[in-house]
Amino acid sequence: MRNSKFRVAAVLAGVVAWTSLQSYGVSGAAGPTNAGFAYVSAVGDHVGGGDTQRVTSENGDFTVRSSAGSVEVMALYQRDGQLTFVNITLAAPRGQVITTGTYEGARRAAFREGNTPGIDVVAHGRGCSDVFGKFTVRHVGYGTNGAPASFVADFEQHCESPTAPVLRGSVAVRSVRS
Repeated sequence: MRNSKFRVAAVLAGVVAWTSLQSYGVSGAAGPTNAGFAYVSAVGDHVGGGDTQRVTSENGDFTVRSSAGSVEVMALYQRDGQLTFVNITLAAPRGQVITTGTYEGARRAAFREGNTPGIDVVAHGRGCSDVFGKFTVRHVGYGTNGAPASFVADFEQHCESPTAPVLRGSVAVRSVRS
């Protein structure tokens, strides 16, 4: 357990270091998208398969969609000689604007109801039918269109059961085109 905590810290530190170099005052309508994510998957986690990944705009192609209530980051990159895809969606409860803070009790983003936030991390062709998780938005900056133009968050997701092996990670975006 101790080694996995250090591994999580090292991988996530790479994203934190990357995000700390970014400037956040960028309009959401113009400029290239700079994005990155990192995750550490526990042994037995369905989505991450017990693996560790770190991808930035330097080694992956990113597409970002945002609205006032959610951010979706899609990455296409080479992994072990194969083209692979990761999709991370973090969403405030329906009808709410996503802001800094912790969102506990998150469920699968597309099917969230009432006052429930949403999370959905899909990687390497694997997703969850039922999702349990939480995320903390550490930074959100809005563009002129009212949608997030910059975004930094940490997340935790469990597939099918709140006690299932965990996938932990971080995601960062600057200059979202929405």
